[in-house]
Amino acid sequence: MHSLSHANRQLHHLALHDALTRLPNRTLLEDRIEHAIAAGGRGGKRFALMFLDLDRFKTINDSLGHHYGDKLLQGVAARLTGCLRVEDIVARLGGDEFVVLLDEVSGPTAAANIAQKLLDTLALPIVIEEQQQSVSVSIGISMFPADGTTLRELMSNADSAMYHAKKNGPRQPPVFCAGDECGGRCPPAAGAATAAGAGQQ
Repeated sequence: MHSLSHANRQLHHLALHDALTRLPNRTLLEDRIEHAIAAGGRGGKRFALMFLDLDRFKTINDSLGHHYGDKLLQGVAARLTGCLRVEDIVARLGGDEFVVLLDEVSGPTAAANIAQKLLDTLALPIVIEEQQQSVSVSIGISMFPADGTTLRELMSNADSAMYHAKKNGPRQPPVFCAGDECGGRCPPAAGAATAAGAGQQ
């Protein structure tokens, strides 16, 4: 009976986590976002959703091999987890896409500061198979409730903002989806991450 219970727990864990990085998967992430939305609706709490996409990952994966690429993804997952608060969540959606759920942030300025911390941390070389690999990511951010009050709105807006960030090129500041303030457009947050954030606080 004990072994059966243990096996069931393992299966439950595997169903909610990414096999490669051990991070929460989309199913668990979406459940946590729904909980954050419900908590925000009751208590007026704000949170941020960040979409992160590795720059040049396909080139690295194709040139150095999938085994190397997998180790790089594991290294990135460890870096992200290591520089966030316990209450925050890092999930892997698949491929080279990660999502960060920042629980209870005071506003866009605080979210921008954390995003910059992630960029700076990931900019430090990761050692894989005795060679250093530099990594950069593009980050798009949506804020609850300014950029959406449903799971679909928040995920879609953060994803859209991330693609705007990717167009700006590697090692650029994160992009905010500014919601109703600019008709759903996602302006670059270069320097404006804090300025735009101050306007929404």
